[in-house]
Amino acid sequence: MWKKSLFTLGLAAVLPLCGQNLIVNGDFSGSPANLAPECRSNGGTIALFTEDLTWNKCGQLKVDQIRKNKEGRETVGCAVWIGGGKNNQSNSEAGGFECKPNTVYQFSLDIRGTAPNAGVSAVEWKSGATLWNFKSVKTSVGNIAVQKTWTHYKGTFKTGPDAVRAALYLNLWWDTKHGPMKFKVGNDLLFDNVVITEQKANPLTSPASAPAETGAALKTTKTVSSVNGTFSDFVTFKDNGKPAAETAVEVSSDKTGIRLKIDCREPLKVTRASNGLWSGDVVEIFFGPKAGDRRLSQFVVGPDGSKFSGRGDGTDVKAEWEAKTTVSEGGWHADVLIPFSSLGWKPPENGEVIAFNVARQRKAANELQTWSEVKSSFHDVEHFGRLLIGPYPGGVARAQYEKSQAEKEAALLKEKFEKNSRKTFLAAPVRITEDFSIPFLPDAVFNAPEKIELTAAVNEIKPLALAIANLTDKTVDYRILAELRPEKSTWHDGKPFPGATLRQGVRMRDSGKADGALFDPLPRLNEASAMPVPPKEAGLLWIDFDTAGMKPGQYEGRIRIIPLNGKAIFTKAGYGYGNLSYSGEMTDLPFTLHVRDIELSKEPSIPGNFFSPPSNPEVLKLLTEAGMRIFLINPWSLGFPLDKDGNFRLEAPAQKNLEMLSGLSGKKFFIGFSCYHVFLQLNKNKAELWLKWMQAVSQFMKKNGADPKNCYAEIYDEPDPKNFDEILRVMAAARKAVPEMKLTITLGAHIMSAEQMEKLHPYVDCWILWSHGYFTRPEHLAFIRRAQKEGREIGHYTCDTSLRSSPDRNYRRNAWFGEYHKLDNNSLYVGITGLRECIWKKTPEGEILYHGLTSAVPSVRSMAVRQGMTDVKYLAKLREVGKDSPEAQEFLKNAAKRVVVDFAHDPETPDKVREEAAALILKLQQGAK
Repeated sequence: MWKKSLFTLGLAAVLPLCGQNLIVNGDFSGSPANLAPECRSNGGTIALFTEDLTWNKCGQLKVDQIRKNKEGRETVGCAVWIGGGKNNQSNSEAGGFECKPNTVYQFSLDIRGTAPNAGVSAVEWKSGATLWNFKSVKTSVGNIAVQKTWTHYKGTFKTGPDAVRAALYLNLWWDTKHGPMKFKVGNDLLFDNVVITEQKANPLTSPASAPAETGAALKTTKTVSSVNGTFSDFVTFKDNGKPAAETAVEVSSDKTGIRLKIDCREPLKVTRASNGLWSGDVVEIFFGPKAGDRRLSQFVVGPDGSKFSGRGDGTDVKAEWEAKTTVSEGGWHADVLIPFSSLGWKPPENGEVIAFNVARQRKAANELQTWSEVKSSFHDVEHFGRLLIGPYPGGVARAQYEKSQAEKEAALLKEKFEKNSRKTFLAAPVRITEDFSIPFLPDAVFNAPEKIELTAAVNEIKPLALAIANLTDKTVDYRILAELRPEKSTWHDGKPFPGATLRQGVRMRDSGKADGALFDPLPRLNEASAMPVPPKEAGLLWIDFDTAGMKPGQYEGRIRIIPLNGKAIFTKAGYGYGNLSYSGEMTDLPFTLHVRDIELSKEPSIPGNFFSPPSNPEVLKLLTEAGMRIFLINPWSLGFPLDKDGNFRLEAPAQKNLEMLSGLSGKKFFIGFSCYHVFLQLNKNKAELWLKWMQAVSQFMKKNGADPKNCYAEIYDEPDPKNFDEILRVMAAARKAVPEMKLTITLGAHIMSAEQMEKLHPYVDCWILWSHGYFTRPEHLAFIRRAQKEGREIGHYTCDTSLRSSPDRNYRRNAWFGEYHKLDNNSLYVGITGLRECIWKKTPEGEILYHGLTSAVPSVRSMAVRQGMTDVKYLAKLREVGKDSPEAQEFLKNAAKRVVVDFAHDPETPDKVREEAAALILKLQQGAK
């Protein structure tokens, strides 16, 4: 900042806005089958649900019956409240978690299911109330239309003046006095990743004189040295109380690995496993990740020597490690040796640390112990302790070392606070699949970096999402420039950074029936290169760096941010024209773009099909960048006129779209949706013309330069299998009429049986299958694998019509899904539609592009799709350079599985796997020189 104006925030400005999660097991990874004691049902059934393919565990609320009331009307009433402990099981006590009266709580959760709609509310209990004597509380979310794919919701509720306990409340309800019954027995609501916290005061709206937390006690992190390290300061899980039995651990290390001697005192009885390892006493040893291939490393052993090793997803990875156990009268003992290689860790040097914890289960006492004070589960890596390789520096004691480390962290925090407290705005990168709901004020801005480091390959579009937080009490417009960094920084403008495109997030309603909004459209910055940010909130700046044509190397740049409302003056600095000194609030945020010596293909490894025509050059550019290589020709634009002899003349409006493309013979086209149904409507239900019409389509495409072999004629779009006889007859006729075209069928939520698909198989060249319906059932997977072996094309498609669908899971991972299943196309509904007049007047229903006045506007979701396509290009490059490398082949064998299956809910895994692939590519290229 050129001349800093004071703006005191208080220390809270560098701290997260939300506190500890009041839901103990919000991801349900450690929940029992009945979800007790965290959840309680009020009608319907609740259960732990395990998703196919990913094995993700979540909660499920299911409709078990449809009742008739006294008036004879049908009703449904099912609900679950989330939050609380053992008192949820006692009808004589209040349920839920302890809460404060007149307090705002914020929550977030993921929801999907087959129920048509649901209510998201809260309930509260006053002092002395029994379990069923609760009061309903409205939330900011209210009623929702339930989506078939995971959709993220966040909101708030405020407790009443007498509230002492509260819980989140999800309900499925209907009464036919309001219309026909919407629900069926078996409809369900799945819920996951539930977080409820007390909403702290926004530091940007708190008084400047708010007390700083400088007097708070230092929070130390438990750390043990691998040189004569011992500890026994275990606590009971969740309440951090004193265990009823002592556990003592000795730790040591050498050049090969870590040894632990664990002594488990047991005053009751040692319980050996009778039904799986965790049915008895166990000791669990945890380490944080040292490579991007895992969330954690877990080693479990029981008194009888039974073992398990995993990486946080429940799968036994059969790691190399040793465990010897002995049982004595007063307990049992484990002697464990874990090689560094089993942690994905190169032999470390003295002074290196790794996240570390030891936990114990005492079955006879129903007691769980943990060394680190983990919060949500034993997999809570963020709250692990530390294992220090080598001695404590200077020979200090453990307590002194832990205190010194805490003091260093506090000093860094204080230093950052002092810098931030003098600023009127803050800027920080955020994940491109961040939750961009309004109000937008991510914690990242309170830990704003001094410099940004970016890495990319040649021929990559590298996105940077930047949150700009306005700390003032008025709306401010910021002029923003991306420039090459000059050798000497002055107030003068620099040269534009090559290949940089600046965009801003625009708030869009997230539903036509609610007041919520989120950043989604990303238009270019205006002529002033400026964007407004409301007071005490953050705006979204999006910069794309296109490295096409750039040489490998480091490119130094700066993001210049100029508040247009703030004070700024020039004063004469000396003689001569333009010799001026500038004083103002302009800030330069330096960045380095590292262009690696990796050249990605300009073509996607798996072509994208976004069911979109090449409407105009900007639509074509944006969707091509996102990986689209299959272009839509709508059958409604293939209304051929009949001549006097009853033959179709090869004239149709589709010719205009084809004229926008060059090199048509190499292009692929998707002729859809549902050629047969559109044909009937175009031709007044004259089914006898079907063969002629299909032949005319083939001839028309060929006449205009396209190769019929590259034309995917979608005969049916999401047909109902109830009409199977017609489907079979029409497909067989089309096969006979146009053997040169690729007959395609898209199957959606009306699940067709594998047996029916077998009957259609001779007539289908390409199957496009709903991602969430056909890749989990064994019989469908068997059909898919067989069809692939026979040379049929298999694609998948996602169809997310809610703006709150996860950009990570439902858009970025679209390409990863195709990579995992080795598919021939990645399809997504929908790139853009022809409804130019509607798109800004309503919430988008799947469109990832918005119509501009003369072109098109991308969205956060389209950028997520593009990033996924870029991610898997790295895997394609690694296949190319590592075809003879066992290391590369082993990596590729599990790379997509880690993203799609093992860590499907972790938004950071795609980045980790991509970066590992990049490192391997560079290593192999270097070795080949």
